Amino acid sequence: MKNEDARKLSPAGQHERRRPVIRAHKRGRSRTQIAEEVGLSYTAVSKTIARYEAYGPAGLFRLREVGAQERIGR
Repeated sequence: MKNEDARKLSPAGQHERRRPVIRAHKRGRSRTQIAEEVGLSYTAVSKTIARYEAYGPAGLFRLREVGAQERIGR
């Protein structure tokens, strides 16, 4: 399966691409398995999981948006 360039997707589209990554991660799948299943690179899968673990569900949105929310909340 060829990996899709998620940078070309809208923010909503990117969010939808990240949701299955987290579902598979919660089911105990390895990052390599997830990458193969959803068609993202290993790096993209790893970053998605790391952001989710750091920020929770808000981490599935663009980091700039999450950072802006944190600055506003201070």
